[in-house]
Amino acid sequence: MLGSTKNTEVRKAFKENKLSVNLYYQYCTILEKQVLDDEKILFLLPTYSLDANGGKIQSFLAITNVHIIFILGRGTKTRFIKFPRSELRSYEAIKGGLSKVSVIRFEFMNRTIDIVASMTAYGEKLAEVLADKAYYKGKPKNQKADDPISQLSRLAKLKDIGALSEEEYKSKKEELLKRI
Repeated sequence: MLGSTKNTEVRKAFKENKLSVNLYYQYCTILEKQVLDDEKILFLLPTYSLDANGGKIQSFLAITNVHIIFILGRGTKTRFIKFPRSELRSYEAIKGGLSKVSVIRFEFMNRTIDIVASMTAYGEKLAEVLADKAYYKGKPKNQKADDPISQLSRLAKLKDIGALSEEEYKSKKEELLKRI
């Protein structure tokens, strides 16, 4: 795969996200196998996932224009979970008190996954990538046109994960309330 388009795309994504060479070598091979040739990597994030006992497992989140990929663990105990973006129903950041670490809960059609990440460095970009419908290849069949109520809900989520300031939130909220 060395020198292939996909390898170049993965390497470029690691550079753009300012991720270390160690992370590249830990997750690159797995990621290359999961990312299809026509996919574009939009976001990479080193994280921890929570095991059944509440312990942390080193993990990795990759978001492409088509899939959301969770790589859990590393070495011989690595496994991955891959979902089409169209199956993402919601996501939320649950603040971790004084530490700037949040549990990010992703809810898909048939599963919920929690990861732990520093939202100070990545929250805005994550919210941007997940909220921007232009990244999706297609809308889910059961998704309706955006009405002001659903936009208010998304706006609140963006504020909760720190992607919007209180001022921005209030301003956009007022605009949406005028449309109702």
